[in-house]
Amino acid sequence: MIRGIKFKIPNEYDSFINKILDGINKDKYYWKIDEDQVFFIEDDFLFSTDIYNGRDFSRIISQPSYYVVFLNLQAFPIGSDFNEIQDYSDFLKSNCELIVLISDCIFVSIYSKNKNVIETINLNAQRNNFDEISYITDENDKKIKFTAI
Repeated sequence: MIRGIKFKIPNEYDSFINKILDGINKDKYYWKIDEDQVFFIEDDFLFSTDIYNGRDFSRIISQPSYYVVFLNLQAFPIGSDFNEIQDYSDFLKSNCELIVLISDCIFVSIYSKNKNVIETINLNAQRNNFDEISYITDENDKKIKFTAI
């Protein structure tokens, strides 16, 4: 069974979070920043708080250029409780519908409970010429903990 998708992004300033999530309805979620080191301008961080509504989140990630060192981003439907998510088992039991993990500036792993979201992100990755695009499946998922660090 497909759990998600993984790929590599270039190690440079760009609006990669926006490019990855293009076509996803961000307004139906609260976006929780669990861990992050995303620089907007040198020492200025892109995210100033841990929770965003869809409109504010969209505005922030639409900035023309930022640098992602690591990120653990979780999307929860509006009105649902935020759960602590440490691994895939926790994710399945939680209200969270989407997790975006970026580590070491280039490695992206995305988990989603919705296959259409995975396909949208796959098309975005192809359109943006990201490298080493592949599905995360029950058989090949070796991630023990959901951490971006």
